[in-house]
Amino acid sequence: NKNERKNLIDFFKGCSKSITPFTGKATSSTYSLNYVESWLNSFERQTRHYELTTQQKCEAFEEYMQAETPAKIFVDRIYIQRVIQNGEWNKLKKEFEKEFVPSDKADRLWDQLNDFKQKEKESVTELYHRLHDLNNSFHQLDNPMTEHHMMKTYIRALSHYIQTDVKIKKPDSLREAYEI
Repeated sequence: NKNERKNLIDFFKGCSKSITPFTGKATSSTYSLNYVESWLNSFERQTRHYELTTQQKCEAFEEYMQAETPAKIFVDRIYIQRVIQNGEWNKLKKEFEKEFVPSDKADRLWDQLNDFKQKEKESVTELYHRLHDLNNSFHQLDNPMTEHHMMKTYIRALSHYIQTDVKIKKPDSLREAYEI
């Protein structure tokens, strides 16, 4: 389809600066969870923005694996090439995480959740998106947060003054808490 091809070309043009090639190089004896997660979240956000099909996501993913690195070796495997050719994005993503995400990912995610706070000079919008990214990571472990848990986490993470205003209004959902 000509329109789908245009979306893929626009994706590569528009993302050349916002997504760097993935190297998959190890930091110490394991891969950095933050590096892998932030790269994958950034990649997925951009593919949604450019409305890529699952087949196009797989093709674009392959292009972003930097040559002569563990990441390129990963995508060059026969099994992974078959997954890419079949456009099986969820399977590709799962194999990618199995290869590059540390085995103690769940423990690290729970630590991140427990320490989740609004950063200095971070807007409520940035905090909201960061919470969704964290929940996506839990979702990849088949353990997403409930809406109620996300709302409570979001409110707890807000700076003290904003938190007080939000609690007074007693929101019923994360969206309501965010919009206050």
